[in-house]
Amino acid sequence: MKVITNTDEFPDYLKDASNFRGNCDALLMPVHEEEIQEAVEFAGREGLPLTIAGNGTGLTGGRVPQGGAVLSLEKIPHRILFDEEKKCVTVSAGLPLIRLLEAVDERGLFFPPDPTEKLCACGGIVATNASGAKSFSYGAVRNFVESLDLILADGSSFTVKRGEFIASGNTFGTLTFLREGNLTFSPLPMPEVKNASGYFLKSGMDLIDLFIGSEGTLALTRNITFRLLPKPAGILSCLANFVTEEGALDFIQELRLLSGEQKPLAIEYFDQGALRLLKADYHFTDDRAAAAVWFEFETAEEIPEPLLDILTALFAGCGGKGEIMMASSPGERRQLELMRHAAAYKVNEYIASRGVRKLGTDTAVPAAAFRDFYFESRNLVKKSGLDYVIYGHFGNSHIHLNMLPENQTQFEAGKEIYAELCKNAILRGGTVSAEHGIGKIKKDYLRMMYGEAGIGAMKEVKRVFDPGFRLGRGNLFDPD
Repeated sequence: MKVITNTDEFPDYLKDASNFRGNCDALLMPVHEEEIQEAVEFAGREGLPLTIAGNGTGLTGGRVPQGGAVLSLEKIPHRILFDEEKKCVTVSAGLPLIRLLEAVDERGLFFPPDPTEKLCACGGIVATNASGAKSFSYGAVRNFVESLDLILADGSSFTVKRGEFIASGNTFGTLTFLREGNLTFSPLPMPEVKNASGYFLKSGMDLIDLFIGSEGTLALTRNITFRLLPKPAGILSCLANFVTEEGALDFIQELRLLSGEQKPLAIEYFDQGALRLLKADYHFTDDRAAAAVWFEFETAEEIPEPLLDILTALFAGCGGKGEIMMASSPGERRQLELMRHAAAYKVNEYIASRGVRKLGTDTAVPAAAFRDFYFESRNLVKKSGLDYVIYGHFGNSHIHLNMLPENQTQFEAGKEIYAELCKNAILRGGTVSAEHGIGKIKKDYLRMMYGEAGIGAMKEVKRVFDPGFRLGRGNLFDPD
């Protein structure tokens, strides 16, 4: 294991994609899997807080250390082991998501969670319960995690499998890997929306769900077993432009109501600001449209006639502009997929070029409240005079409203607006983070969402697994 103490040698480990920055005393770099446990034990002996590096693609400062040591898994040989009979794959936590997706595709299988950032680590998508466009149909990463190989702060290791430990009410009894032997917790009032905010604490829960979305604060993930699905026979990707934002939202609402074989896999939204960012690289986008909707269906046919009739009627009835772009070949679909992912990259490039932190919401609200929430949020930012770009997983009523401050003064003004947007999401029964997690940047909003009692409930669980509050220090909440 390499231990590097000169921070000039690892500046990239002291920041993430949000441009949030930190500091630490050492970088720990195990080169063999067995050295991961040694690294955790080393940090324990030295009394060092320990932050897991991930691949640096996060947007909330979760991988950014605030003192202590940072642990990188990038030098560990990657593991990809398939169980074809059970349609599962076991991977090392440091494996980049893109390599998992490529290996799965080669075997005619399918891993539905579709985070935008394909270079993220598999351990990172578990740590934040990540999701993407296809969460409308398949849900988040949580739905596909079957087993976790974990290391506690004291260096001890254990494996937890789905269905192995189920709470009796609010208690897990006889957990041999814990010194206390059992775990009693207080449930959180989690919103009934797509959610990646804090610990999953629910009566009768599966223990594995506690670690998914815990952002490296309870244990270090060494290996993960994911459940897979058969690869779809075919996918139809579409892009529809609209004369008004209202028309685009009407179209999305109609798409949500489709069911059975006509239920969409994904429903995504782009406002005019996003379309303007994309136009230079993706000529097929219409930056004169008020908004666009990107959506997908699973279909064995190129373009089924009944589905075409439905879409044509909905498009006309909602004020569509031009014609629906329909892509069924792999090359055409790839272009639309790249366009969807590029919106986030373009925003991140803009923020990095100005040396300020990103101010992008990750809120979701119940579907019945979404339209009002959308216009309330947009109008609040528009009134401030800040530039902004909106896109998101609108099938899940999940919005990324990105404010684009040009300097620190605008950034501070944007922070006040951001807090107001989070408050409004909570008041409507929603969440402050639907997929990115809380990290260090959003912990004030997590407190706003759950209150002191909710933060206290999470801290009580953390004390059981990590009494010294050393793992992921500063993520979700501050140590006592």
